[in-house]
Amino acid sequence: MGVLSVDLVGKIGDQLFILEKESPKKTAVTYMLVAQILFSIMFAMIGFLREEYTTLQILYFRNLYSFIFNTSFCNGKNLEIYVPDGKALKLLILRGALGASAMILMFASFEYMNLSDCVVINNLSPIWTNVMAIFFLGEKYQKKAVVCFGLGFSGVIFMSRPSFLFGDVNSQEKINENNNQLLGSILAFLGSVSVAYMTIILKKLTTMFKCHNAVQQQYTYIITIFSTALLLLIYGQASFDVLNKHFLALGFCLSFIGWIAQLLFSRSFSIEDTSLIAPISYVNTFITFLVDIYIFNSHIEITSIIGSVLIILGSLGVIL
Repeated sequence: MGVLSVDLVGKIGDQLFILEKESPKKTAVTYMLVAQILFSIMFAMIGFLREEYTTLQILYFRNLYSFIFNTSFCNGKNLEIYVPDGKALKLLILRGALGASAMILMFASFEYMNLSDCVVINNLSPIWTNVMAIFFLGEKYQKKAVVCFGLGFSGVIFMSRPSFLFGDVNSQEKINENNNQLLGSILAFLGSVSVAYMTIILKKLTTMFKCHNAVQQQYTYIITIFSTALLLLIYGQASFDVLNKHFLALGFCLSFIGWIAQLLFSRSFSIEDTSLIAPISYVNTFITFLVDIYIFNSHIEITSIIGSVLIILGSLGVIL
């Protein structure tokens, strides 16, 4: 089933490659839009699963399935996973480690706060990318970056709602007993830093070494699988109870959707400028807010709305 699905994706990919040549701008925008819709569906499924399972368990099986899909895809496209170039290999391992840390941190933040809050804070990555590009890519320093960083950081403060500033403003309608807005915000914040650094590495691997996005993603899956397996053992969450039809079926769907979304997401940045593509990522923010309100009946605090606006304004200010 998985191999057949991957073969189908490969054939579709060949057709999309033709479209990329004919209309790169339109294709890149479509890739990002579809990726954000798929990511929103994936997050909604995580929301359902986290009521019964830990986010570490969900993350482990999500990556295990995705690893199988991606391996079949790479084999079908005759893509070499091992890269003999030493510098490229180091960057691939670094990209994999950053991708793994970003996923682990973001999934961990799901334990403590609403899905929409996690997604919004993760969207700080464009601001971090701009700051890091000054140091790692030698890009010119711009004064507006300071203003945008200030807006984004202020947004995180509003969303994290530290008690020494806001008092006890957390809603009584908590999604679970572990609700901890400040801790969740810190985890999502660190995840956004990992995403930003990973984006810079992705650009280098794609432009300098012509590494296929699926090859880059393979390193993330491998490192994440081993990391989450270790964490499951450390926290005593490794259990055969998750091996049931309900979890495995939803995990399969979640993984396949996430794998396709990640390929489209990475590819969109490879064929078009960040200034055009990145703003589309906020479609995901809007959808997850709707999912939280209408599907999970979550209470959205006014501070989350203010924080979201500040973060989006800061990110758009950097991008545009």
